[in-house]
Amino acid sequence: MTDGENGGRIWICSGVNKKYRARARYYGMKEYVLLGTWTRSKPKAMRDLVAAIISNRYKRGDVLMIADYYDPIVIVEMVVP
Repeated sequence: MTDGENGGRIWICSGVNKKYRARARYYGMKEYVLLGTWTRSKPKAMRDLVAAIISNRYKRGDVLMIADYYDPIVIVEMVVP
């Protein structure tokens, strides 16, 4: 793409076939527990995480995003003090 095309904007591909999943862990534990199932809805994955955190069972959690051709990344993280 040159500067003249599309008004000089840069397009960044965020991946295709994106899916989200929440995971959480107990205080002092190193391994995470996966919550719910893989979903295409980021708000649903966040709701799964919040429900686990407010149950006072888990102390730390995050939401993962996966997409074709990309490594999983953490997009939201929650920590209970």
